Amino acid sequence: MSSCSDEGTEFGPNQKVVSFSLFIPGRGISDDADEVIRFRNTLRELFDGIQVNMDGIRANYSSGWIARVYTDLPANYSPSSCDLICKNADMLFWCDVKRIPVLGDLSGMIGRTWRFLPLGDPLVDSFVSRDLDSSISKREWEVVAEWQAMKYPIHVMRDTPYHNTHLVLAGMFGVKNSQLPLGLPKRLQSDIIRVGLLLLYIKSNEPN
Repeated sequence: MSSCSDEGTEFGPNQKVVSFSLFIPGRGISDDADEVIRFRNTLRELFDGIQVNMDGIRANYSSGWIARVYTDLPANYSPSSCDLICKNADMLFWCDVKRIPVLGDLSGMIGRTWRFLPLGDPLVDSFVSRDLDSSISKREWEVVAEWQAMKYPIHVMRDTPYHNTHLVLAGMFGVKNSQLPLGLPKRLQSDIIRVGLLLLYIKSNEPN
């Protein structure tokens, strides 16, 4: 079973996935008119970012790569989401984190960790994790293609001198599930879920 959706399961094995998280911190906690307007503007920008990245994958990645958007917004959330999914029906899979096959409701995870769920998906051969507020480029694909031709199962990128950190950047990370030891991808997925749940718990209990 896919760790995305029933449609992801039907798509079959050996998937190559570009994975994104779509989430808006604080969504729905305020009825203030300015906050509602800010939310709608943010959502519009994120939907625009999805389309920019769909176009970028088509233009730069090799054929066969698909996209997953992990989100707590249902596919029919708005006319904009429906239009976006229909326009990109050949490659875009909408992963409702409240209804992930087998795993269930993972909306309690901190949103930025949702995009790592292809790790441990038995139908995913390789995946890369990306940010919606950046865009897929030819330069990026050249680096990913180089990694795909190598024996290394994990890929970590740095793009500027400001990325001088020992941490794995959430939007510049990739894994070949098929090249990790048997059982390890699923264990790592379980660890990510636990960490994602813990991070949101800690964040929600921070003093104001």
